[in-house]
Amino acid sequence: MDYFTTKNLVEDHFIPAIVKSSSKKVMQYIPEDDPLENCRLVVLSKSGDVLLSEGVYANPDEGLKRIRSLIAKNV
Repeated sequence: MDYFTTKNLVEDHFIPAIVKSSSKKVMQYIPEDDPLENCRLVVLSKSGDVLLSEGVYANPDEGLKRIRSLIAKNV
């Protein structure tokens, strides 16, 4: 989310949420073996199904690429 382009794409196509990982509602989306040392990107469908769940790291080029890929897949 380093680039304004990425931020604008996320705001235009998704509902971003930053949540506490200790929430029981959130923990259902976190794999048990993920220590959350890095951020985690979880994309849900409107019905709540997990479309994507992956650990992410600070690489603005890769972040922009992944967000564009999600949008292209109509996620």
